[in-house]
Amino acid sequence: MCARISTISYTVTKEEQVLSSVALAFHGLHHKISDLMRSRPPLPFSVALSVTGLCNSRCKICNIWAVKSRRSDFEAWEWEKLLAQIGPHIKFYTYTGGEPFIREDLPELLYLPFKYGSPYYLTLSTNCLFPERVRDYLERFFEELEGTMSRTKIYCNLSVDGVGQRHDEIRGVEGNFSKVLRTIEYLREIRARRRELKIGVHTVISKFNVNEIDMIYDYFLPLAYVDSMTCEIAEQRHELINTKKTISPSHEDFRKVAAMLMKRLSYDKRLDKTVKSLRISYYHFVDEWLTTGRQPLPCFAGRASCQITPHGKVVSCGVRWLQEGFMGDLRETNYNFRKIWHSTQAALVRKSIRNHECACPLSNSYYTTLACNIITLAKVSFKKMSSQ
Repeated sequence: MCARISTISYTVTKEEQVLSSVALAFHGLHHKISDLMRSRPPLPFSVALSVTGLCNSRCKICNIWAVKSRRSDFEAWEWEKLLAQIGPHIKFYTYTGGEPFIREDLPELLYLPFKYGSPYYLTLSTNCLFPERVRDYLERFFEELEGTMSRTKIYCNLSVDGVGQRHDEIRGVEGNFSKVLRTIEYLREIRARRRELKIGVHTVISKFNVNEIDMIYDYFLPLAYVDSMTCEIAEQRHELINTKKTISPSHEDFRKVAAMLMKRLSYDKRLDKTVKSLRISYYHFVDEWLTTGRQPLPCFAGRASCQITPHGKVVSCGVRWLQEGFMGDLRETNYNFRKIWHSTQAALVRKSIRNHECACPLSNSYYTTLACNIITLAKVSFKKMSSQ
């Protein structure tokens, strides 16, 4: 068990939001200057941790469930060795999989960013097939954090791709939607005591549900305890083993959905204004990518952000993954992240990205990329302030 630290519930003030925005801009500017000068890059400030490759869903848009064993997955002590090095630098953590709640040591893994740093956001996803485990693991995690001065927003995002039977069909598991509802009730009880916990509903817009997104919003947005509604376009990614699948909606269909989403986000007064502004800018970003086939902003994946695979390999992102984004193997470098980050192999990956040899709408990379494109970030921030 990790040494105990603690947290107190809090309400984020406008002053704290401003400070977080300034800090984000500072991190982005640091990486932007490094890129312009072609100097050795600072450590990333956003990292996605793929804590397992196993998944108990059978989604139409993904084949990651075909992974049968986690024998070679990073153990808890290996994750700790990594975060002990980079924890002070990371401000945005994303825990993903597979299904993270398959790991019995997940509460200890969630604790590590707080043991070695002070993140602004921690995002955790779940397919909701383990409602009681989600409840119990988050309770254990918050017990570890009891009494500290952490100001981190902790988002638990529930994967929802339809309402009722349609969700079960798309996710490939009978009874999944009823478990979504049970999970959200458990989270609601925890959220009442732990105000830093935020409940998110995350939907992948694919060709299978593009005409049903409004139904998902009609179902979940009226719930007072839902803090975030996130919709992202389905994409072919090496990480998801789906590069041979046709899963994305047509440009026309996506544009219609995006217009609906932006309208609803603009008028909703409950959702976090910063998150709303980022979501709206993301939909514009995806539309431009679909229109041109090019990256609308210079991408900073592999520089300001990266992803760690379940086996401890550092990659630029989930789209390039091991095939085109491999930067180094932590086990082969005795867990020396800096050695990988400043290696010749990492430099080659960054050069390829800088030369526009890829283009994608990966949202996790987009948000850190936005922070590194100061003019665009300023425009998004101005729109946010104008709406207040």
